[in-house]
Amino acid sequence: LLLGNWLLARSAARDLVESQMEQTAGVVGGGIPFFIQSGRSFAQEAAQSFTSQRDAGVDEADALSAVLRQVPFCSRLSVFDPTGRLIATTSADPSEAQALLEIGPSLALALEGTTRECVVAADPGSSGARLAFLVPLASGNGAPTGGALAGWTDIASNPQFSPVVERLEAVTEGEAFIVDESGRILVHSDPTRVLQTATLPPQSGTASAVVAADGTRQWVLIRTAEGYTWPVGVIIPQRTINALAV
Repeated sequence: LLLGNWLLARSAARDLVESQMEQTAGVVGGGIPFFIQSGRSFAQEAAQSFTSQRDAGVDEADALSAVLRQVPFCSRLSVFDPTGRLIATTSADPSEAQALLEIGPSLALALEGTTRECVVAADPGSSGARLAFLVPLASGNGAPTGGALAGWTDIASNPQFSPVVERLEAVTEGEAFIVDESGRILVHSDPTRVLQTATLPPQSGTASAVVAADGTRQWVLIRTAEGYTWPVGVIIPQRTINALAV
């Protein structure tokens, strides 16, 4: 009888935990497409504002600084000419060279007229990677583009994404995170895990039991955000379920 009661209690606890995992994955996954679309819109707005000010005779560096104040989504902006040469930036960050190197392939596509975004290394101590939005600048001479604008934002500290990050951080008995399409961790409560490659089980849409590297049992839910390519992962140890059943 005691064993039967324990099994029933553990089953109820597992159902509760699975429901919470699904809610977290749903909320986080639902916030990702909105964040991406907001970033694209802000970057387009920044590009249009910069072009207008530059065409009006405003110095490129001054125009870019003014745009950064007007469009608060990004923490820094850079502008490139049609050959990909950096001509203005709002940053004096010593990591600028590395950041420019990381966006190289996406910059090339933006210079051909395609709006892109790409993941770049996190700021030191951040719990999330950075995302660079790249948009072509309008050309008035028939060329494909008049260059490109790049806007960087820290995913974890961006105000528009804060409700999603808070939901991830609320998972204290286990872990919750976002990865990109290649499996790199983008946001995690442990900053040392950012941009590490996560080993994920196949996506099933429901929680499934797996054995962790340390031999313990845990429940894993992997679900890709609807409308974008970033999966959300939620992992809860079996011991958490067992504790709830007591």
